[in-house]
Amino acid sequence: MAARHIELRHAPGRGPLGDLMTGAVIDGDELALPPSLVGRLDAWHRRWDGAVDAVDPDVVLVERWVIDELGRDGARIWRALLGLLPPQRFTVSYRHRDVRYSDPEELPIEWRF
Repeated sequence: MAARHIELRHAPGRGPLGDLMTGAVIDGDELALPPSLVGRLDAWHRRWDGAVDAVDPDVVLVERWVIDELGRDGARIWRALLGLLPPQRFTVSYRHRDVRYSDPEELPIEWRF
């Protein structure tokens, strides 16, 4: 069986996890993630929703440092997903704004720790 391609991203009006092959939103519970991580995912996504305009997500409503913090927090969640989901079954990428990361080494240095 081929690996399922999942992306962690902020998509207004959709969940934080998406299937890159089908475009479907993925529920964290569907992946048997720990409730604490599902809570972090949901909280992160809600913070993103409050940081950008609902109609035009390119319009940022907060300071640049808040967007940077959301990026860093997303990277931490992504690394948790990489550690929990078996790589034989899942390929997990992270998209922050217009950049897709497929390996933690690609992250900005300040987001790696």
